[in-house]
Amino acid sequence: MGRRSSFTDPMMTNLALNRNEREQRKTVLKSYPIKIFVEPTSRCNLSCPMCGNRNQKRTADMDLPLFRKIERELFPHVAGVDFYLNGEPTIAENFPLMIQTAEKYLFMPRIFTNGNCLSEQTMEDLVRVGFSVTFSIDTVDPATYREMRPGGDMSRVTANIRRLAAIQRRIRNPRFHMRIAATLGMQNVAEGPKMVRFAKGLGIREVAILAMSGGSRSPVHLSCDPEKSVFYLKRAKRLADRLSVRISLPRLIGGIYLDEYNNWDSFRLPVDGHFHPDLEEATPFNGMCPFPWTQAAFRADGSVVPCSHTLKSMGDMRTASFREIWNSRGYRLLRSKSTYYRCLGSRCNLAFHSY
Repeated sequence: MGRRSSFTDPMMTNLALNRNEREQRKTVLKSYPIKIFVEPTSRCNLSCPMCGNRNQKRTADMDLPLFRKIERELFPHVAGVDFYLNGEPTIAENFPLMIQTAEKYLFMPRIFTNGNCLSEQTMEDLVRVGFSVTFSIDTVDPATYREMRPGGDMSRVTANIRRLAAIQRRIRNPRFHMRIAATLGMQNVAEGPKMVRFAKGLGIREVAILAMSGGSRSPVHLSCDPEKSVFYLKRAKRLADRLSVRISLPRLIGGIYLDEYNNWDSFRLPVDGHFHPDLEEATPFNGMCPFPWTQAAFRADGSVVPCSHTLKSMGDMRTASFREIWNSRGYRLLRSKSTYYRCLGSRCNLAFHSY
């Protein structure tokens, strides 16, 4: 039936301390991050043209000693663990063990997956433990899907979603949750409303629409034709409201602000009681980034990066403790910045568009 809807004392203590230190913009922290990313593998079964991960020359699975070190130092304190970063988590050798480990804690466990490699046992375990599973799907058309995600099979993904839904109907874990995340550019922006209807048809009640990275430098970014982009985004929002599907949209496209960029307050979902609001309350939008205080990401090779949108390493968990890395000179300098439109040498897509 899933675990009780509550948070541990160390977790709540850390949440309060982290919020206080973030509001004071302290550069040396006593708190831990409130959310972390753990990358089970940097490998992927697909070769999507819009994904920077496909150009990586070095790939690896996270080994067990490294994972156990992260668990010991971080898991008792954090409110959320996202078991993904750049690779496809479900193909990692130690991913089944990571699911089992998550069952010992009360943080919100999540994965982001293309959905092509889910075994029956993995699906059973994800529902039983109570994971939030996000499916990365950028089109509802099978032919276009094969072009955008070479090696993928839309019918297999749909079948896996239906199978997870069937397992959930049997187990009835209120914490288990599914959503769809669609990364849109000018080539597929019209898919936004279709994605909402597609999700509803599969019994999925949440859709996140993201803006493809690159901004004005990319010939397919939504800001290339903001009027067209906003037309389809607003259309997706209206449909989501009508169908009672939770939706998140980019807040700013090419100078046009979307006043209604989500409908989170319109209705509640069963997962809400297990998901602390601080995990998603603040984003880097408008250049004020909370992530140097609230997040840390652990790559499969042991390097620690400050968020899921950069590969800049702040230290190595194989050779240092997390505390040493968390309060290192690099982190202190990062927390001393006054704005984060440009961060660690690159332009932040989140700061400009919120997604």
